[in-house]
Amino acid sequence: MKTYELNIVRNGTIFDLALSDDRIAGKLAYWVMENGIKKIEILDARPYLLALDGEKVRALTLHFQGGCKSLMRFYMTARPLSFRLRWVALVVKEVLSNTMNALGVRLRHYRKGFLKRMRRMLG
Repeated sequence: MKTYELNIVRNGTIFDLALSDDRIAGKLAYWVMENGIKKIEILDARPYLLALDGEKVRALTLHFQGGCKSLMRFYMTARPLSFRLRWVALVVKEVLSNTMNALGVRLRHYRKGFLKRMRRMLG
């Protein structure tokens, strides 16, 4: 069975395995780190990782693992309207499912009506 090592620079590109790891296969401390994550530069809407020797390596993938997941929104190059609306809907859904009104009735029971009104307002 053939295997392929993803965590190695080939032809100026790499598949990133973890933003919080500064190593690649066979080398320790290969990447420039900033606040515990790899330093990333966006050029022409493409991510590049900065190596300690100054080389910019094109990242074919970025792996936002664990605590780095919260950084995903900062590195999105395109945020279409559908993304923003879906994000708002998820936040509203979470708030409605976790909140109680003054009578102690769970607001999630009123979620469908609220979402229907939101859809009408957004057109």
